[in-house]
Amino acid sequence: MDHSKRPRENNHNLGPNVRLPNTYRNNSNPTSLQQDTFSFASETSQSEASVVRGRVNTILKGTNDGSIPSPLPGTLARRDLTKFLRVSNRYRVCEKSDGDRALMYVSKDGCYLINRKFQIQKVNNDQFDLYTNLVKDGDELLLDGEIITNYFDPTTDKFESPEEQQTRFHPAALAQDVKIAGNVDTYLAQRVPQQRSVYCMFDVAFFDKTDLQEEPLDTRLSHCGKLKQRLREYLIPILKQKWGNEQGEGANKIEFKSDEDYYQHYIWKHAPLRIETKDFQYAADMRRIIGTVIKFPAGEGYLYYNHRKQLKAKNDGFIFTPIDNNYMMSANPDQYVYKYKWPGLNTVDFHIVAPFFDEKGQLVLYSHGYDGSGTATRKVDFEFSRIGLSQENKEYVLTNVEKVERAVVECNYEVLKGKWVVKHLRTDKHKGNFFSTVLSCVEAMIDNLQPQELEQMLRKVGQ
Repeated sequence: MDHSKRPRENNHNLGPNVRLPNTYRNNSNPTSLQQDTFSFASETSQSEASVVRGRVNTILKGTNDGSIPSPLPGTLARRDLTKFLRVSNRYRVCEKSDGDRALMYVSKDGCYLINRKFQIQKVNNDQFDLYTNLVKDGDELLLDGEIITNYFDPTTDKFESPEEQQTRFHPAALAQDVKIAGNVDTYLAQRVPQQRSVYCMFDVAFFDKTDLQEEPLDTRLSHCGKLKQRLREYLIPILKQKWGNEQGEGANKIEFKSDEDYYQHYIWKHAPLRIETKDFQYAADMRRIIGTVIKFPAGEGYLYYNHRKQLKAKNDGFIFTPIDNNYMMSANPDQYVYKYKWPGLNTVDFHIVAPFFDEKGQLVLYSHGYDGSGTATRKVDFEFSRIGLSQENKEYVLTNVEKVERAVVECNYEVLKGKWVVKHLRTDKHKGNFFSTVLSCVEAMIDNLQPQELEQMLRKVGQ
């Protein structure tokens, strides 16, 4: 099997900006749902999208099959551990937020986000023309990352000096808030009610005029840092000239004492889309990454909290990336990207096909499989399961898929209920998972591999 084409990760919904739109948009493919436009982006014309799609396919040697030609992880199961642990000292790990996977392509024409279905949106330029000045004429960037929702309380999460951050940060108070809230959704609604989008880079395929795809991971990641430095070098002189030494009046007055002060104020007050980097550690140091995730009581959700970067986002697991493989994970077929999800959070993207419900009113779920020819050029859908929905949820599904013949719905299996449960509709995908992914999800539930158990095995190997 080509491991760059093995079953991929299932990204989660990001909030109101990327939920299924209430009205159907005209789409070149009437059998699929169109993803909502981000609040910080605009739809592109067909001609502009065609140019971007062509450049991305050229760089990544894509096949124009309707999906972005980039690697996605397979589920880490117990059966993989023997092989994985033999090479785990050449892996890095980062947290996996509950976000939307997206490539970011940048040229002098603008900054574009590209989702799993190769739908393209253009990031709106800010008042400082940042997104058209990330590269010089003739240069390009192709980044890989995820768009996450950063939750924050505007009365406390704002521009502060490192000293002020340290003074205000009280882990015991945070732990108490978590205990009182009981689950991640209640905590976010009560304590950090506002949201801003952040693009978190975790790989780089092309930088200026240099193709980085055959470089090792650490070299590729170093260019994430170079891009962040470029952002600062472009913005800070402009901000100093525009803002002077202070902004605001009275209690809202802010004095800028360093270059970092200017940049942080821009992030919190002016950036349409903040650009950050994922934090990586060696796999043997997985405990450092686990330490950035807050677990709610009884497994009622997980929160990634990076105090240094002031990031709060829903978390659903961890990603392991080999250091010595290339970007497409094709140089070494025995080392590819793994994902680990917290027990109970593994999900499957099923197909639902018109008329969607059977004679008993149950939603019929389908999964892809090979047709026996040895290729995946012809997809075979077969019935996998049927689930009952409340009248409200049934109406929600029917309302949002009434103009299409098929859609993709994300489900997870709730053991206590003994059935698949619909989480939400996937507007960023045009096909469901292969049956092998369904089996991997079930296998992960049976495995019940705990993160502390995995971390201990990795730490022992690294000693």
